[in-house]
Amino acid sequence: MIEVHDLDLILKLKEFSLFQHEHYFYFDRETLSNFLTSRGFEVLSINFIPDSLRRANSLLVLAKKKESKNLFEIDIQKRISVLNHFQREWIQREWKSFCGSIDDWLEKHKNSYLIGYGAGGRAVMTLAAIKNYKHLRFLVDKAFGTDPVYTPKTHLPVYGLEILKKEHPDFVLVFSYGYLSEIKNELK
Repeated sequence: MIEVHDLDLILKLKEFSLFQHEHYFYFDRETLSNFLTSRGFEVLSINFIPDSLRRANSLLVLAKKKESKNLFEIDIQKRISVLNHFQREWIQREWKSFCGSIDDWLEKHKNSYLIGYGAGGRAVMTLAAIKNYKHLRFLVDKAFGTDPVYTPKTHLPVYGLEILKKEHPDFVLVFSYGYLSEIKNELK
């Protein structure tokens, strides 16, 4: 079984910050299947676990080793088409729009008690790209403790979930939104 990020979901969810820090390779169903086939594996199933049980934007592939390798042909024109769609200008336009939406929401709710959830690469990259990050009082992340650490560039404090026993924000802006259902359970 192999679990990787699903490139199609990254694009759909506009999680462009993942390209700054996460992985060297990005696969969709077709490219991962082709890669495994070229290495002598038979793909048995893709995403065989329901979405509700899979983490974030996971692409799960179940494969087994075969006796002989099958050669396959890659539709180069299709791959080029996908990559052309993924041009720098398109990413910048989509990323700017995405960050603008966050800035607008933060400005609209600036008089509320706002915090962020998630201090990983998604949060750090997004915070660095938005203007209204100062409307957030702090971030929480289950990987941290009671002593604060600070995000690069924005210098927002990051605490573990324990702080929520005494602090009660009006809104939590979730940066790790691929894990939203897990985070909702943690925040309960």
